[in-house]
Amino acid sequence: LLLDRYDVHNDEGLPKLTRRYSCVTLNDIDEYKSSLLRQFTRIGATVTELNLIDCIFFGHDFTHLLRCFPNLKILNIAFCSLAVPPSRRIKLVELKKLKNLILSGEGWMLPLIDCQLSELSVSNFFRDYQPELINFLNTQTALKSLSLDNISDLFCQRYHHEKINLDFKFQLKSLYLNSLAYADGDHLKTLLQHGENCESVTLGIDLNRMVGEHVLNNFKKMSYLFIESDLLPNYARFYNNMLSLI
Repeated sequence: LLLDRYDVHNDEGLPKLTRRYSCVTLNDIDEYKSSLLRQFTRIGATVTELNLIDCIFFGHDFTHLLRCFPNLKILNIAFCSLAVPPSRRIKLVELKKLKNLILSGEGWMLPLIDCQLSELSVSNFFRDYQPELINFLNTQTALKSLSLDNISDLFCQRYHHEKINLDFKFQLKSLYLNSLAYADGDHLKTLLQHGENCESVTLGIDLNRMVGEHVLNNFKKMSYLFIESDLLPNYARFYNNMLSLI
């Protein structure tokens, strides 16, 4: 099911949804009338994948929407904004079956979701939401796959009002890092220590050079490794370590 702003604002109203849908995509929607939410509640039990693209939320819209889909396994949120914050404290939305969260752009919704993921992908992330990202990662105990792509100044203290506390409890099996310019090396090392059981590793561009060294020195269970050429150092020990993995 794909709905956009025209469908919601159509004078004739949204047609009654009667089919069993497994995937719902909302694109460029900025109004969530009670009639629309009732329809989503009617079909929500069978929906396992929800895609929110360029949507705008006001107040409690986001949590009201998510509660319509209690059995989500995949949630993709791309460049959605919160135009007006809620007027009162919001109760977390519990998504017990959610396993895969794909997030691009803003991170205001992370404190609103109660879940235990196996896969998390974060890309093009605004630095203002890094505290929310760290707090969210600290709650994840079952995470096995992590992708961080195009996040500038990751884990840098100057963007945090309080001291950064990385209290990760997960042990990754798959790790993808790309375009993390100016990431704090010490905190990045802490993340890598929780990936030393990884079987699959992809290292892209704009990464601290210590990342490649740490991976080759400490990731002993890799069956797949991809490294962009600009991360490769020019000294022999690095390549000797690489040969030892073959």
